[in-house]
Amino acid sequence: MKDSWNDRLKEEYADWLETHHPDNTDALSDDDLKQLLEEELAFSSAMSVEEYTLWHKWCEIHIKYPTKETSTLFGTENVMLNGKDKNIIDKTKSML
Repeated sequence: MKDSWNDRLKEEYADWLETHHPDNTDALSDDDLKQLLEEELAFSSAMSVEEYTLWHKWCEIHIKYPTKETSTLFGTENVMLNGKDKNIIDKTKSML
């Protein structure tokens, strides 16, 4: 039984590797990754703990509840992409 499991895993990995081979995948170079990491660490280290926590939460919320800028009669405003998210946030705001 264990041999058949190992054979199955090897077969699935070989199938996956055909479409996801590292040589065929777009990726950052080591130098680009190092530069991005240094920039992020420099940005983070310049903040206090409280400021960093607030920034991190802001990023989490904007990833979980994305918005887009739309034109209105009076200019532009940010609108949530998913209408259900707006209901959740409005409900949560009323509980505060």
